[in-house]
Amino acid sequence: MTTNRKEQLSLPFVTETAKYEPNYQNTKKIDFCLDNIERERYTSQYMLSPKYEGWLRRRAFIRSGHHSLHIEGNILTEEQVADILENPNANTGDSYHEEDVRNWNRAMQFVDSMSTVPDVPLNTLLIRQIHALILGPDDRIHLPGDYRRGDAKVRHPISRKPVYTGPVSGDVPDLMHQFGTWLVSDATSIHPVVAAGIAHLRFVEIHPFVDGNGRTARALTTLILQRGGYSFNKLLALERYFDVDLLKYCEAISATVGKRFEEGRDLTEWLEYFSSALSVEVTMASNAVIDLRRMMERWHSILSQKGYVERHRDILAYARINNSIRPRDVTKIAGVSAVTASSDLKRLVGAGLLDVEGQSRARVFRPSENFWETL
Repeated sequence: MTTNRKEQLSLPFVTETAKYEPNYQNTKKIDFCLDNIERERYTSQYMLSPKYEGWLRRRAFIRSGHHSLHIEGNILTEEQVADILENPNANTGDSYHEEDVRNWNRAMQFVDSMSTVPDVPLNTLLIRQIHALILGPDDRIHLPGDYRRGDAKVRHPISRKPVYTGPVSGDVPDLMHQFGTWLVSDATSIHPVVAAGIAHLRFVEIHPFVDGNGRTARALTTLILQRGGYSFNKLLALERYFDVDLLKYCEAISATVGKRFEEGRDLTEWLEYFSSALSVEVTMASNAVIDLRRMMERWHSILSQKGYVERHRDILAYARINNSIRPRDVTKIAGVSAVTASSDLKRLVGAGLLDVEGQSRARVFRPSENFWETL
């Protein structure tokens, strides 16, 4: 007899269990980071036109996807990830990792939609739906949305040596039930940043699925922050912080969870790391907005004097935000023909404002190293 997949996702077997009560202390370091996050929270609002802010938001989304997947071993570059997110027919020659990107995109679109619907409870059903989207409908091995039925042996992402053993699979439904109850009750009464940090670690600690636990944990973190009013206009990529120093990220988790699952571990050290990571990323996102605003004010004066029009400033701003621009990007953002786009790029290269890499359709234009000197 086969079990209906919808029933599997919506009716997990649970028993009455104890309540999940995270063990941590509010420290000066955590309070310092939270204070900085609050200061930076609204600093960059309304400083840019919706167009430029949209480009920054797009870049942050691409970075989030690239780094969240890179942590799990996806070898695609940030530019390749961008191509896949923008073009359903993009072909990098690596169909396996391409599908990871598309699945992640669908999951995060779902997360974004759920962040604006507070009436939908953030419970285990919602988490399982996110996980099912992350693994995708074609994964028949790792059981998208279903709890694991075997052991959870976590390996170090660099050395590949076993570093953590999760709880036995028979305990997973109860542990997730406790976790889900906490998410819809106690978690809503503490600071959203702290709640997101606790949820991230608790989920990784339980390791409820065969695969996709890290990606799901980071997606859950994003959802909690956004629902709590800490979306930061979706301008930051916390995953980048984790990935850039992956060893530190893994060590921060390992220092708290130990070598095997055990209830009641002190989360304070992890929360100090997590709040610090978010504080750094929020500051970087805020600085990026402020810097771009100052650049645009300076560009407007200088470029206008040299006969450049608004679309030329837009081309340079887009290249600056994304560290590159292609002819098809120009046609899209400026609404011009391919011929005009090619002419504009050629003019900016000739003026020393952009450098060109590659040939023919593979050409990419980047801000020149001597950009400011050229101006």
